[in-house]
Amino acid sequence: MRTTASIGRRLVTTAFVVVTGAGLALLVEIALAQSCCSGTAPAAATSGASATTGGDANPAHPQTTCPIEGGKINKAIFADYQGKRVYFCCAGCPEEFKKDPAKYVKKLEDDGITLDKAPATQGPQPSGVLKDGVRQVDYDAFRFGFSPDPLIVRAGERVRLQVTSRDVPHGIMIAGISINAAVSPGPRKAVEFTAPAKPGKYPIECSLFCGIGHGGMKGSLEVLPAKYVKAMEAKGIVLDRTPEPPPSGSQSK
Repeated sequence: MRTTASIGRRLVTTAFVVVTGAGLALLVEIALAQSCCSGTAPAAATSGASATTGGDANPAHPQTTCPIEGGKINKAIFADYQGKRVYFCCAGCPEEFKKDPAKYVKKLEDDGITLDKAPATQGPQPSGVLKDGVRQVDYDAFRFGFSPDPLIVRAGERVRLQVTSRDVPHGIMIAGISINAAVSPGPRKAVEFTAPAKPGKYPIECSLFCGIGHGGMKGSLEVLPAKYVKAMEAKGIVLDRTPEPPPSGSQSK
């Protein structure tokens, strides 16, 4: 059914469309307005800054949300791609990002987000953040792998893993270190150890049967030698990130 009414110098056409199905009725009202003196339909409304101020629809702004889950970013969790740094909200997000990084970077930039530049590096960087002399890393187990992988630390430093499982119970066993921790879904729990003094790669395996891919669930602990760390720092390359300060007025726990 269509009705037409003249209001002042504007012509308003209202259409009623009834859609039936599964015993439900949906009434949709569509209002079409046009100038009675020009006889032309009004221009389509536009949104964003270009409609009101003439500026860009997506003005440039820094990244604040994760491109994978949409949560608030944690700057200790990131991935670098073609000189750009992308931040995430959860430890598992970088793995999804790496499946198609170009797609996610393009989406962020299309939304007007200016990504941070990745710092110049010439080799691996330690995982997590260094706080009060202890390396702190959010470490996830899942079918059938670990994240981050490799887990990178400095030789001889104290390491605190905040571990959890994304799906079913797992075990984290690090060869050469007395670590064999059970990991379950839910809140993270701390697993601490001192990194080996000898540089190199140490295998990480799941020590609890978790499905048909259990035998292939492997990762690695990479221990950086002190001479590598000193060489990078001598070149002005910062290997470690420190946690962001808490918001003003908040109390640290």
